[in-house]
Amino acid sequence: MRLSRAFLTILALAFEGIGHAPSAAQDRNGRQPTCQLHLHTNTPSTEAQPLLTALRDLESELEWRLDLPPGREPIVVHLFRDRRAYVDYLHQHFPQVPYRQALFIKQAPPGQVLAHLGPDCQRDLRHEFVHALLHSRLKQIPLWLDEGLATYFELPPENRPWQSPYFASARIAATHGSLRPLHELESITDFAKFDFSEYRDCWAWTHFLLDCQDGPRAAFLQYLAVLAQEPGPAPLGRMAPPPLNSLAMHLLSLEYR
Repeated sequence: MRLSRAFLTILALAFEGIGHAPSAAQDRNGRQPTCQLHLHTNTPSTEAQPLLTALRDLESELEWRLDLPPGREPIVVHLFRDRRAYVDYLHQHFPQVPYRQALFIKQAPPGQVLAHLGPDCQRDLRHEFVHALLHSRLKQIPLWLDEGLATYFELPPENRPWQSPYFASARIAATHGSLRPLHELESITDFAKFDFSEYRDCWAWTHFLLDCQDGPRAAFLQYLAVLAQEPGPAPLGRMAPPPLNSLAMHLLSLEYR
């Protein structure tokens, strides 16, 4: 979940460990990740460090896969030791915010990611960290693309797409012809209107645009480059409208593992 329009004040966290992520990860061109990632946590380093390393690897992958420009601002990750500590903090400082297992809060720099340890911690952290990376690099990002990229990259590369919660449903929707066309997703600007099927279709379109061998990947990357320079370009569906049947064929060509 992202809260990009609300101006929220983050109070200081009385955490035991405060650190900077190591910058060992590189993309396939040898570039170092460019954001300043700061971790605030009260969890043992043996639990926090693997998550921090995974976020650095994610940043590196996102930069070379999407050909993104360098980050313009730091990102702060607040990692709580358990759900109770996380909920208590939200209730105290953000009582108006609906509960989510993790949050990205966009305000005046830096962007903030909040999460807690648990079974889904890595996926939750990855999802919200993608939001933070995108908002630190792009002048504007449409809601469908923001959520589409977050759901795409929330799993590590070795688990895509088969372990995505949207994979099976998207294939069924492709068979029944019930996937939304891109221009319909682009018309959704209210996050409150997002449900499972909206997330699923955003994930499906993002997977098609990034991974289909005969898909419009070049046009998609050009669109991202425009978003990095201009606050309000024409929608991708108008600039280079991909056909809905190509999306369906792509999804149905994917095999289970």
